[in-house]
Amino acid sequence: MAQSDAPEAQQSNSTSGVAWTVLARGASQVAQFVLLMIATRFLSVADFGVFALFSTTAFGLAVFARAGWRELIIASETEERMAHANLLAIVAGSVTSLISMLGSIGYGYLADDKQGMVLMLMLSAWIMPAALAAAQEGRLTVLNQVQRIGQIQTAAEVLGLAAGAVAFTSGAGLLSLAYSKLAYQLVAVGLLLLSSRWCPLVKFKREVCLEIVKFSKDVVATSMTNFGRNNVALYIVGAFAGPVEVGLFRAGIRLSNAMAEVIAEPARIYAWSVLREANRKGGTAGIRQAMGPFSNTVLLLGAPPLIALAACSESLITVVLGAKWSAAAPVAALVAISRALGLLRCTYTPVLAMTNKMALLPKITLIGTVVDLVSLAIFAPFGALWIAVSRVITSVVSMPLQFYGWRQGAGIDWWHDVHSGTVPIFVAVSAMAAACFGVGWALSDVHPAWTLASQIAVGIVVYFPLIFILAPSLSKGILNAVLKRKGPAAAVSSAST
Repeated sequence: MAQSDAPEAQQSNSTSGVAWTVLARGASQVAQFVLLMIATRFLSVADFGVFALFSTTAFGLAVFARAGWRELIIASETEERMAHANLLAIVAGSVTSLISMLGSIGYGYLADDKQGMVLMLMLSAWIMPAALAAAQEGRLTVLNQVQRIGQIQTAAEVLGLAAGAVAFTSGAGLLSLAYSKLAYQLVAVGLLLLSSRWCPLVKFKREVCLEIVKFSKDVVATSMTNFGRNNVALYIVGAFAGPVEVGLFRAGIRLSNAMAEVIAEPARIYAWSVLREANRKGGTAGIRQAMGPFSNTVLLLGAPPLIALAACSESLITVVLGAKWSAAAPVAALVAISRALGLLRCTYTPVLAMTNKMALLPKITLIGTVVDLVSLAIFAPFGALWIAVSRVITSVVSMPLQFYGWRQGAGIDWWHDVHSGTVPIFVAVSAMAAACFGVGWALSDVHPAWTLASQIAVGIVVYFPLIFILAPSLSKGILNAVLKRKGPAAAVSSAST
């Protein structure tokens, strides 16, 4: 009896983990957006642009310091390897943070920008906690406590928002945003350590360290390449147009990226969870069998919100940001479409990791980056809207690279293993988008709030019945998994049978 209860407990924890991850991502985006609304009372558009450039730079250093520690610990099979990864995370985070601080001081004196120096010093301080937090998240994932990660992230976001709001009202100005980020990271890493109660000190073994470095260097290369792809446009806008245009460009993509991040993180965790279980049960064949239902589940749940956002972007931005920001709607729409096209990018890293083909990861990512940079170089001179167009082009061109990773890792063929299930999803999403556009056009003279509410209502009425008709097995499998709290693998298993 105890043995039969264990899988049920694991499935319940898995479902709870995904739910809490979604909630944490939602809380993160809501908290950041509320802080942005507060900040508009105290800061100029140029200030937003300055903070965007500094914080993006600090975030890139944090991505480097995190070095795939979470993924490494999840994929590890021995406590010794996990302990080494945790300690290396502390070392990497501390060194990167120190280098960033020294660079901040040098910049402050060379550019005679004391405020920028202080801002970057504060942002540098959360690099080490971010690296350690990544390792702790990996440990809690191994312990099947993903829901705890979501709970901690949610609490940290609330406290970070509170810290930023207090700083603004106390007259801290631009530094208030840095106070918010630093408060979030310190609270998060503190609660993660309390939850895992795991920070082992080990004597470094050369062979284990070399093994970890071999794994991590591929993840670092891929992560940094993706960081460059996602943020080079911001630096280009800043270089050619200045901080004011950076602030406006940032506002144009904020809503789309907020929605995409709420979807992307659960999808990433879902990918590692489901594909790891499939690999454990059936090896490469198990991964190949699970990929079709898994991909279709992610698309069925993730594509509609992003495409709906694209279809409703004009009314949404007018309601949320105000009429003066309505010109940013096309940028938001194109970014949302590009993120929808890239939903399955979360899959080829776990596929390659599970099949010991991680050496291919930086090569695949590098090719995608070259495509991205070439597209960006062609369209960047024409402005922010065309930069968003380049994002869509890059997402389309990157799809074959994703399929190549599948095929090389687990022999997955897009046409035979996945494609048939995506057709009904494409039809349903297209019908929903057309309906939302139609309502927006018909109600163009109505108050934007009513237009937006009508578009959302019609989109729901069109999409859900249609997807249950066109993809009944997958839809019912997902619904049953949610109602019975059986975990993310339940929908995949149901659709496979």
